[in-house]
Parts: sequence; C-alpha cells; structure tokens
Amino acid sequence: TALRRVLLKNRRLVKLILKYHCHLKAETTNTKVIFGEAKEYMGLRVAKFRRLWNVDEQFLLTATVQSIKRMAKLLHRGNKEAREAIQRVANFSNLAEGLLF
Repeated sequence: TALRRVLLKNRRLVKLILKYHCHLKAETTNTKVIFGEAKEYMGLRVAKFRRLWNVDEQFLLTATVQSIKRMAKLLHRGNKEAREAIQRVANFSNLAEGLLF
C-alpha cells in the first residue's frame, strides 16, 4: 500500500524506468545477436592468428563488414533517416580522407 502510493505519485518516473529497462533489454539482445552472427558466420569464434594486434585487426574487420552489411540492408529498405545518416558518414569520410592524404 505504501509502495502503491509512492508509485502513483511518481508515475512519470516509473514510466521512464520501465521504458529504459525495455530499451536496455532490447539493446542487450541486439548485441548478443550481432556477436552470435560474427561467431557463427564470420569466423570470429577462433582467432586466425595469434598476438593481440592480429586478433584486434580480425575483430575490427569483422565489425566493419557487419556495419556495411547493416547499412546495405537499411538502404535497401528505403529508410530515409538511415539513408541521410549514411550519407553524412560518407561525406565525413571523404572530408577526412581529403585532409589526411
């Protein structure tokens, strides 16, 4: 009863907490799916070479491939916001490349 009174007073806070909890749960599930895909289909289960920098390089290449794959899916779906975000990243990459080389 006392807890109920507190919850009724703080409905907004409770809604925010529940929303955050659902978001966190979805994000955790998404992360598990991404790593599972990398391990199962992209060879991240076992390192190809030994040494930390080799493993680091393998992981970064795998993550890059997954990101490109995800971008291609978003572009194929016709998601306008995703297309604009990807375009901004491409513009930034071209700008950075021009400054570095």
